[in-house]
Amino acid sequence: MKSGHFTVSGTIVYAGKAYAATGAGVIERVPVTALQLSVNIDTKTSLGVLHYQEIDIAGVKYSRIGSGAWRSGTSTFGPDDLVPTRYLNEETVNGVKCWHAQAVSIDGRTYDFSVRKSDGYIPRSSTPEPTAADTR
Repeated sequence: MKSGHFTVSGTIVYAGKAYAATGAGVIERVPVTALQLSVNIDTKTSLGVLHYQEIDIAGVKYSRIGSGAWRSGTSTFGPDDLVPTRYLNEETVNGVKCWHAQAVSIDGRTYDFSVRKSDGYIPRSSTPEPTAADTR
């Protein structure tokens, strides 16, 4: 895989509260590792829905909330975060043939996903529950 588009949905836990999140992004592996991610977080407060954007390119991370200023820093995203990937089987998702695969992150969490055979799009994915370290 040289690149892939994905959608995300889940729950972000922060300070003991859970917030619904949905979004989409793109991963590039060639010619340089890069990630673009946009996530909407429903705060269920007067803040409404927060829009978070992140772009990681070759070790540099740029992020912002809403229309705020972009901030930059060192990225922890890299090609090692995407492997090892294990092929499980072929399956049909929403009537389309896909490869079913799993990947283990460098912190040992297992990610389960389906990759559409025709174009590499990821129509289904699941991520592990957040750990205590994720909620700090």
